[in-house]
Amino acid sequence: MNAKLHGILGGLAAACISEALTAAPQPQASFGGATLAGDDALATRGAIHLAFAARLRTEGITNSFLVAHDEGFSPDFAKSARPLFAPGAWTQWEEGAGREFSNEQIADFFSGAQVLVGPFNGLGAVFAYFNPWWDTLLVVQTECDAELVPEGADASFAAARPRSSAALRVKAFEWISGETFRGEAASSPPSIRTVVPEGDPLSVEIWRVQRATVAKFDDVFPAGKMEDVKLHKGRIGARDIDRAAEFGRIQVRSGTRLKLLALQMKSEEAVGVAVRMGDLLRSASVVMLKRHFTDPDHEFFCETFAKLNRRAFRSGFAPYGYVPTAEGALYVFVNRDLPRLYATASIPAGLVAGTTDKPAIFEWYDLDQAAEHLAAWEEERAKKSAVK
Repeated sequence: MNAKLHGILGGLAAACISEALTAAPQPQASFGGATLAGDDALATRGAIHLAFAARLRTEGITNSFLVAHDEGFSPDFAKSARPLFAPGAWTQWEEGAGREFSNEQIADFFSGAQVLVGPFNGLGAVFAYFNPWWDTLLVVQTECDAELVPEGADASFAAARPRSSAALRVKAFEWISGETFRGEAASSPPSIRTVVPEGDPLSVEIWRVQRATVAKFDDVFPAGKMEDVKLHKGRIGARDIDRAAEFGRIQVRSGTRLKLLALQMKSEEAVGVAVRMGDLLRSASVVMLKRHFTDPDHEFFCETFAKLNRRAFRSGFAPYGYVPTAEGALYVFVNRDLPRLYATASIPAGLVAGTTDKPAIFEWYDLDQAAEHLAAWEEERAKKSAVK
């Protein structure tokens, strides 16, 4: 790990600590090009739209997960989220995602999804849930329910704004694979490099899709006039959407994730490691972290991670991915409250049984800094190639 990347990680830890000490963290939001500082009205509207996005995400995680894993709990996403959709949009959901995805898949998608926010005004917004582990976007357009607009509000974009997210509904949406959204050539079969890495480390693959997707989103849905970028049925920007093909690409990655997680659940050792690692991430001191992750080249990750506020940041980490290899296994943990934060634990084969001296390796990253991470990694790789 080079000094430049070490410096980036140190800055991230310091920024997170500062945010935790001065204000409550903003859940899973990335504003793209929108600037809210100095505009109270704009900030209020932005907060309302973010609150709606967070509410829909919470419904996707909580109720879908409960109905998939707790037979005694009856509510599911369909029952709880339906009031958040306009009638036509809900019919589209039932005919598409409702048939394509299980409750477990819906929970898995939203658990790892960040919110990318495009243009918004008093009557609606365009935003996307982007899950880099699925390399998939759910692009959403909201509108203000006319029956819920405050009495006396002007019908103009400037004045007719909802008082709360309760007045908003999903008007239109599209599921789209990352490669289609970014305009890349589709491979056959679809790439699963954000689930199982294909040459480069998994984090590098995640940084690549994160950097490219956020840049594309800001280009397609720039901050500005809402009426200029409305979501049209079956289209995103100038691109037609083949829904069957998109669901097919998405299902390949989602299905692979679920197969790997099912494989993990069948291994008593893998389940035990995930539980123990999760406990460490949420509460362990720097001394305890270094006791479990002994690679001297990665101590810096333990030191910076331990500085994060436990209540505001560390408490949200939970197991999210599992990649078994001949050398051992990679465990992924995502912060459910702030999914741009994730951590990985590389556990060599034989470590639990005490038959190897190879160390466990811990790393953590903030996807808001994906471009910087990727640039530092590529710079280091170029230096190594030059030496050869």
